[in-house]
Amino acid sequence: MRLRVVAWCLAALTVLIVQACSTTPPEVPIMVEGCSIVPGAPIASGQQPTTTATEGGHVPGELLISYHVPPRGIPARAQLGLDVARSAGAEIRRQGHGAEHDLAVVPERDIARAMERLGRDPRVAHVSRNYVAVRLATPSDAHYLAQWYLRDFGAEEAWALEDADGSGDPVIVAIVDDGLNVDHVDIRAKVLPGRDVYCGDDDVRTSSDHGTHVAGIAAAGSSADGRVVGVAKGRRALVLAVKVFPDDTSMAGSLDAVIRGMRWAAQLPIDGTTPGPYRADVINLSVGFGSALSTSATGLLQETVDEIAALGIVMVAAAGNTGSSSGVTYPARLDRVIAVGSVDWDFTRSSFSTYGDGLDLMAPGGAAPLLATSDAVCRFGSIHTMAGAGASGPGAVECLTGTSMASPFVAGTAALLIAAEPELRGDPQAIFDRLAATARPAGSASEYGHGIVCPDAVLGTGTTCER
Repeated sequence: MRLRVVAWCLAALTVLIVQACSTTPPEVPIMVEGCSIVPGAPIASGQQPTTTATEGGHVPGELLISYHVPPRGIPARAQLGLDVARSAGAEIRRQGHGAEHDLAVVPERDIARAMERLGRDPRVAHVSRNYVAVRLATPSDAHYLAQWYLRDFGAEEAWALEDADGSGDPVIVAIVDDGLNVDHVDIRAKVLPGRDVYCGDDDVRTSSDHGTHVAGIAAAGSSADGRVVGVAKGRRALVLAVKVFPDDTSMAGSLDAVIRGMRWAAQLPIDGTTPGPYRADVINLSVGFGSALSTSATGLLQETVDEIAALGIVMVAAAGNTGSSSGVTYPARLDRVIAVGSVDWDFTRSSFSTYGDGLDLMAPGGAAPLLATSDAVCRFGSIHTMAGAGASGPGAVECLTGTSMASPFVAGTAALLIAAEPELRGDPQAIFDRLAATARPAGSASEYGHGIVCPDAVLGTGTTCER
């Protein structure tokens, strides 16, 4: 969990998901009206422009601006933003409040000049392009036998000690992602009211599989009519879905939306609205921006992470799917975020899993053993759990592979630990220390971090997490 600030450049992050968008940003960005594509339409408060799927790219003409000492009071804060933007030839599209950043717009041809002016303004702490965010995955429960990553990595032994199903306070796992199939049989009893920060409403439903799949790994519940289970399968492990991607599953998200989604999950104010009713204990981020962001972009993210960590919230993020040793992607690369890479069934690093600087832990997210591939749904032996609403019915399951799948395994394990030892709630450093100290050694720190997370070892019993 180390902060690595890198020079301003754009680096491609290869992900194992098809993004059917042009990689050439238009001079005049396409806008979104009600989160459906309407070229050239004016944008309303709380809505977002569409983005390209260019990894390491950015939303054309958009800037995120934060301030050293935001004035108290809404009128003074609003005037500060207007004055700063005007001085650089920009306009405020969405006003932040307090420490929250402003979203400003400027013609793409003038973006460099505007950033140079804002960078010299003593009132400005950070000015950043609005980088594109991408999903870090590819495309007596009926399918439990196919969930090899639970059986072989110590979850069953952990459940004998704690499955988050007994008495005690709830443990809330926030899934900051592209939405949730809230009607799925394996999750519907555990879902809290969430928020779509991209579209500015409370409807987190999606036809995408990604966010639902991630939530299922972390906390799908076991039931007689269920299909799959998650690591934190008990009724006390609740899911808070925060949607930071557009409804069109071929489109990417943005730095602005991810930051605001993280804030909402932490019960911090966004968009001048009342904070959400729930504060997460654990936030999972199976999204990424590429390993190279501008210094200002990483600064904005780090400020957000620091504010959330100060509230005692554990943050877990996917390391990236480039397969390179160039260092993990953001936000996983930030200090106080647990960066998780992927291993296959044989406890070796998945070929796609990014490694190097910033890598903390490993968890199952890759190829399955041969026996698991006999399941009718998951013939290619990848991570098997819930599917989105676009699939066939409320009991649909899907198989995906990626560090997106490894991250919620660790998030679910952190939730189990909080359920088992409630005195650790609010102490993210102590939780990370336990995860790291009990991780199964697997290889060099560059490729495996502290090792592979095994829930049984985390909860203090002898581990079966071995070859």
